[in-house]
Amino acid sequence: LKEDAALSLRLLRYINAAANELAEHVSSIERAIFVIGRDKLYRWLILLVCSMDTPSGRSSAALESALVRARMLELLSADRSPYEREALFLTGLLSLIDVILEVPMDKALGPLAVTPEINLAVRHGEGPYAPLLELAIACEQFNGTCIADAAARCGVSPAIASERHLEALSWALAIQE
Repeated sequence: LKEDAALSLRLLRYINAAANELAEHVSSIERAIFVIGRDKLYRWLILLVCSMDTPSGRSSAALESALVRARMLELLSADRSPYEREALFLTGLLSLIDVILEVPMDKALGPLAVTPEINLAVRHGEGPYAPLLELAIACEQFNGTCIADAAARCGVSPAIASERHLEALSWALAIQE
């Protein structure tokens, strides 16, 4: 990181984003890595890969949608373990990685060591993480019937699902500033 000034600046910008709600400003790479921790560093690196400059505006819009999905899944899993919340965040983020990177899903996911649960949800819409991903997609499409059906499968009310979607949208916009 120290050898790549742009990468270092991106890390400091990410860690100091208002969305992270840190009590103090982080000004060193070492402190940023310590504060962010291993799991969030992995998350940030995937975000970085997804946000690499691409010629298509479609990729930028897909990244925003993926960030909203990721944060929404994380918010809806507040009662789960930190490991599972992180896995759900990655599920949402990776759900559009093929569109973001403009490559087939197999090629996009190939170099990443994702868990079977993430793989099943992202590639096939199956497994334990799929219902929450379906709910995020329903909220994204503003389809009331689909939101109600997906929310029922997840055990949350449509109102809570909509609230979490708006919170996720706000968060995604804040970290992209």
